[in-house]
Amino acid sequence: MNKLLLLAVTGLLASACVAYQRVGIESAPDAAEVYLDGELVGTTPLELRVPTGADHSVYLKKEGFQPRMVVLDRHAPADGIDFVTPADVRVRLVPRTGMQDREVEVEVDKEE
Repeated sequence: MNKLLLLAVTGLLASACVAYQRVGIESAPDAAEVYLDGELVGTTPLELRVPTGADHSVYLKKEGFQPRMVVLDRHAPADGIDFVTPADVRVRLVPRTGMQDREVEVEVDKEE
């Protein structure tokens, strides 16, 4: 009976364990804010410790540049891999142009 209880508890603990993976986050230029699943976690360059049991979104934002989002896809052991991809994120941020932040009015002349 005690062995059975021990096996049950061990099984529960093993299933409750979450595997983690380290994911490097880099941007050009550096010092972009990094959000993991909507929560600010630091600035680039940065190494994150992410749980491998789910997909995650990594959002990079820097003033004067277009923001970028990268999805870390979860893979299961049945896929032949048991981690999220990409394993490292390297993003080149594109500068914003002045026109992207402006509203433009367009008038259309109708021919009668």
